[in-house]
Amino acid sequence: MKKKKLHILFLNSWFPSKIFPYNGDFIQRHANAVALKHEVTSLHFVTDKNLGKKYVSEEILNHVRTIIVYLPETKFLLQKILLFYKAYVEQLNRLAPYDLIQVNRIHPIGIFALITKAFRKKPLLLMEHFTGYAYPNLIKICGIEKLSLKLVGNYADGILTVSEHLAQGMRKLGVQNKFYTIPNVVDTAVFTPRNHQNTVFQILHVSSLNDAHKNISGILNVAQKLLSDNINFHLTMLGGEGNEFYIKVDELGLQHHITFIPQVDHNKVAEFMQQSDLLLLFSNYENLPCVILESFACGLPVVSTKVGGICEFFPADFGILVEANNEIELFNAIKAQINKGATNKQIMHSYAKKYFSKEVIASKFTEVYLNLVKNG
Repeated sequence: MKKKKLHILFLNSWFPSKIFPYNGDFIQRHANAVALKHEVTSLHFVTDKNLGKKYVSEEILNHVRTIIVYLPETKFLLQKILLFYKAYVEQLNRLAPYDLIQVNRIHPIGIFALITKAFRKKPLLLMEHFTGYAYPNLIKICGIEKLSLKLVGNYADGILTVSEHLAQGMRKLGVQNKFYTIPNVVDTAVFTPRNHQNTVFQILHVSSLNDAHKNISGILNVAQKLLSDNINFHLTMLGGEGNEFYIKVDELGLQHHITFIPQVDHNKVAEFMQQSDLLLLFSNYENLPCVILESFACGLPVVSTKVGGICEFFPADFGILVEANNEIELFNAIKAQINKGATNKQIMHSYAKKYFSKEVIASKFTEVYLNLVKNG
């Protein structure tokens, strides 16, 4: 029997916009996957300091009706809340009917959705991505957000996380609900293996280059150790300007071994992975990084820290996991991967396709949706 096609309203605290082009792009990719099987409307609100009045952008992107409401900046918190809520109600009235609301990133938009659940009697599903809720909680969370998390989290009809590790952290913060694990999605038609042969071992790092999070300083220290050990390598740091690290790069004598490249279009990331020999992460904390799953899809082995939910989806022969902030372990892991030689790219790609492809992720969402709508 053919499964029912639903109208899912994605209500997003994070989402790419002209103000923040890459904010929550993984949420957008989830929406694209769900749109393979359902009607999806994606709704996001953001402040634009250059606006004098509200502006609404609406377009169809990858079969997703994408609505972004740009609101003028205000200095007063209460006024901002009222401004956002009024715009939210206006859009909600215009978009009905819908079968289910999925809030992506609980704070701050989740409170609005909880009010909607109370008055409109529609199932409310939460999808959380915030690393700060994982245990141990290395990111400071304010009291209002903790209250919002427990209030919305405990009264929703279910909670999705991309890893069990994040779900455990939310339970420790007082959320008691039914949790489902649905990982991040990979476009396995774009992130594919490609044969290449490099004369210099090519290491790739992809991130925002936030040092407190991604430990870029530690990576540079280990790169200097590789240089001292006469390893013939080149490290590409993709996703940030790298300005704050230029002095350290010079001090370590790495000028000819490291290239910093600003953030590129998502599809271009696949090209960098296809031309590399190793993906490197040395994060102090993580949830389930998309770049690791995309790396698997490209047949690119990974050396990463064993933090967050990474080990939940990391086959032993796809790379090496090390302890956070352990530069000796990282150095030895990189050398081990260099000595290991080529990996079976097709096996890695097949694994990514089996667990993270758009079709598979869409089916996982559908199973949860139909269960909630049936019991709602």
